[in-house]
Amino acid sequence: MRPVVTLVAAAAVAVVPGSAKSAADTGWISFWGDRTGVPAVWVMRADGSGRRLVTTGPMNAKRGEFSPDGRFLAFDGASRPTRTLSEFDIHVIGVDGRGRRDLTSGPSRDVGAHWSPDGGTLVFQRRSGEFGPWSLWRIGADGHGLRRLAAGHSAAWSADGRTIAFSRRGRRGVEMYVMRADGTDVRLLLQAPGDDFPAAWARDGRLLFTRLAASRPQADVFVRHPDGRIVRLTRGRGLRYAADWSPDSRRILYTRVTMRSSGEDGDVFVMDERGRNIRNLSKNRWDENATSWR
Repeated sequence: MRPVVTLVAAAAVAVVPGSAKSAADTGWISFWGDRTGVPAVWVMRADGSGRRLVTTGPMNAKRGEFSPDGRFLAFDGASRPTRTLSEFDIHVIGVDGRGRRDLTSGPSRDVGAHWSPDGGTLVFQRRSGEFGPWSLWRIGADGHGLRRLAAGHSAAWSADGRTIAFSRRGRRGVEMYVMRADGTDVRLLLQAPGDDFPAAWARDGRLLFTRLAASRPQADVFVRHPDGRIVRLTRGRGLRYAADWSPDSRRILYTRVTMRSSGEDGDVFVMDERGRNIRNLSKNRWDENATSWR
């Protein structure tokens, strides 16, 4: 997913023809785009086929993430056409586009919802107005049990559901932290020049994240291994935002952003776990942004 708190600029990448379909190319990918005239949540097969619109209507809908069982999508957007950009709420909808319901409501900006591995809880980021500080909150999938966890944003659950990685501003930029799922025991995980945003945790403990350069409009996809080793997977000018692992953790979903005369356009990309066999699943003129893979 493109980190909510970053700015976007031009991007370019060399594309290597994809290999033959494997188990990692199965499943479904969620993304959001502007093909309908307003941002809306879509799904497609992992090979780019079978595109289907999930959210409809005049209200913006972004960042749709699959529930662990693949039956629902959590997303953020306005509840009514009169809502401003600072009044996004968290919603849940069936993958068939039915049964939409609001989990949060009110004047705060609630975005970036992520399901716990057991599907019972979601964590999201909230701020008041356009310039207020971000904080992390959790809420039950039934809409009950709302409570604040910590200051920060860009949360990602560990595979066992016990730990949440997240970001907050520190002395050297936006740093990555971890905490228990109840918001206690906050610890610094990664401090480096630039801004780091966690995206998703693999079952073996590898953490997929985006690093935004401090001195130029540059963002790339990285992986932190359980032993602390950091591996950069994308290179070149521009912006690439990590989104998710494939279900078998062998491939990676991300967004590449390109500047055009009409504005910023994202494309949905996949690559293998070593940053190779890159494939563009968008290949169109619309702005499309990757979110999750189930």
